[in-house]
Amino acid sequence: MEKSILILVSALALTWSFNTAAAVLMSDDFERDYNSSDAATASYGNLGATKEGYKWLRRDLDKNGPDVHLPGILEYAAGNKGLVWKCPSRTSDMVYLDKKLKDFKLEFDYYRTGEASFHGVTVNFRMIRPAMAVSDGGRPSGYGLQIMPLTKDSMKVKLLSNYGLAKESAEIYTGKFGGHISIAVQGNNIKIYVGEALALDITDATDNPAKNADGFFTIQANQWVNGDHCIDNWYVTTIK
Repeated sequence: MEKSILILVSALALTWSFNTAAAVLMSDDFERDYNSSDAATASYGNLGATKEGYKWLRRDLDKNGPDVHLPGILEYAAGNKGLVWKCPSRTSDMVYLDKKLKDFKLEFDYYRTGEASFHGVTVNFRMIRPAMAVSDGGRPSGYGLQIMPLTKDSMKVKLLSNYGLAKESAEIYTGKFGGHISIAVQGNNIKIYVGEALALDITDATDNPAKNADGFFTIQANQWVNGDHCIDNWYVTTIK
């Protein structure tokens, strides 16, 4: 497994690309300590902030106390840290950012060590309030991108909302336990890429208020999935 992770890290380094024509809005490589020195977050540990100063905050979804491994800034390969959920765990904590955005391109690297599952990690965006997720009750506006691990070298992605949108991609082969994922959002059009492959291209014609509004990011992992799940190299730019 360690060999697989090292191969993945090398491959992700090759696939990481930057849009030099766009302005950087957020960026984070998570290369910092995970600690409990901040009194305000001492029971959970400090997740830190992006390079622009936007804080990563935690929502204790199940209200059953802290679990220092779900999630944390942890080393998932020698010399490389990321935002890691160590599953299965007794809590379903989410993380979110204190920054609203409307049109953007988000890129990140996703990796896993666990077996295939119908659902690994969900990245929610354009959420109407901080810490909200599409899976919350009350039909909140916004979108959720589910990352669905399949075989050891493939995945699907699924875009959904509470307003009748549910589109799933075909199986995409990445050649590794994870892949580089991009979300390009402009008005009511959303494009999802896995590596260089266009996985989904959706124009939202529903009555979702989020289709032309700014909103917040939230990341969640289900507590019953197995193995480590990691988000790394979080990079958000303007659309050009």
